[in-house]
Amino acid sequence: MIGMSVVSQGAEDVLGYPELVYLGVCEYPLAMVDRITGFINGKRPVLKGLKNVSINEPHFRGHFKNYPVMPGNLIAECLGQLSGYLHSFLKFSEILEKERGLSVDNGTILFPAILQNLKKVSCLRTSYRGGLASHNVKYRRPVFPGDQLLLQTQLVLQDRGFFHHTVEANVGGMLVASGTIVNFFITPPEVSSAESEINIYGIFKSLSDIKDSS
Repeated sequence: MIGMSVVSQGAEDVLGYPELVYLGVCEYPLAMVDRITGFINGKRPVLKGLKNVSINEPHFRGHFKNYPVMPGNLIAECLGQLSGYLHSFLKFSEILEKERGLSVDNGTILFPAILQNLKKVSCLRTSYRGGLASHNVKYRRPVFPGDQLLLQTQLVLQDRGFFHHTVEANVGGMLVASGTIVNFFITPPEVSSAESEINIYGIFKSLSDIKDSS
């Protein structure tokens, strides 16, 4: 088991970057969420997190020269990854309720349980394939190096493996992006790597078919 971050040791309702590396689907350099700061379960569950924007990130070298601005698609990626964490946490909440009879209403209950069961929760990320299917996000203000993006996602609809979220990102109390994001999660069968490539193609073909029929 990896060591807990200083943040996680000091607060029961926060998950720090070391845990997220262990739990997340994406790894460096595409791990875009630095910290999980809040969770509320319910009919429309909510997950909050943050991203520290650093001038050391490689895209700032060319976006733009002498005027570094965070690309909008990477803000959407932050929100998409946060939504992916929400999916894993909801699955783990179901396990806690089923196996222990524990009702998980918020992060104060969920996050300590995650820290005690990192391997079990990390297995959930390999039990499905998922990704950012589509997004309709509007960008209202530029995001610069040194900013801290406060992220929020709320699950509003589940339909045939597709999870619809309303999302927003703020900097310094000002809204910089908001809209909707759709993630898909599909449980893969036990297949060879060659078959896996075909299945991935089939996933994206089904996404295209759904888009064409809508």
